[in-house]
Amino acid sequence: MRSRLVLASPGIAVVAMVALGCSGTPDDGGGVQPIDVEAEEFEPEAAPEPEPEPEPEVEPEPEVEPDDPFAFDDPAEIDVDYVDRVMAELLAVESAVLDDVLDSDIEDNLTQDDAVRLAAVLSGPRLVDAGQQMQLYATNEGVRSVFLDSDARSGLHWTTLRVVLAEQDCIVALGSNDVSGVAVDPFPSDEAAVVVLSAVAEDAPSERHQINPTPWRTHDLQRLIYSESGEPVPEGEWGNLDYSSILSLPCESTQ
Repeated sequence: MRSRLVLASPGIAVVAMVALGCSGTPDDGGGVQPIDVEAEEFEPEAAPEPEPEPEPEVEPEPEVEPDDPFAFDDPAEIDVDYVDRVMAELLAVESAVLDDVLDSDIEDNLTQDDAVRLAAVLSGPRLVDAGQQMQLYATNEGVRSVFLDSDARSGLHWTTLRVVLAEQDCIVALGSNDVSGVAVDPFPSDEAAVVVLSAVAEDAPSERHQINPTPWRTHDLQRLIYSESGEPVPEGEWGNLDYSSILSLPCESTQ
């Protein structure tokens, strides 16, 4: 018995001729006729794709609290520049309330929003005084004539000349109180004054901290005047003032 197999490339038929004996020929039926066998199509197995390497885990950076520009470890750090920065923030809120009052229609009362903003930056005698003044400006058209027009107002300003006393909960400073950015004559434009700042309580309402970025409120603001005449002290004499009277404003009164 003989056999012959022919292998072809993939896709080509393979012819297999099998002879089962020597007798007979393909013509006389004595043998097995050639059979076409369809070859299976061969596709080489694709190599598996490599597993992607996992990305390394990145540790999130810890949130860093921004430095508090008004924080201090020792009251001795409180200087003229510090008080100026605090007063700029407090007066900005007070000036914004004044703008809203002057630019609004005459009301029967100061709005609740204005009262809340004032209480966020003022306390004690200063809150009482400013509240009464704003109430007057909100309800009386006549007093508004002493203020500049809206587009001419630049706000209230303060310049510290000397820090007289600095404690953990209280600051007393001498400075220049400038109202020329909001008012016209007969208001004094620039005069010597003493300011007392009181510390904001840690358990104060959250809205107060949102309005006021400093840990202070203006507790009192008084003009410096001559005791004999009642006239304001001229700018040229501010440096020669007797500060003993200023120290009579006790920090205990701010609590």
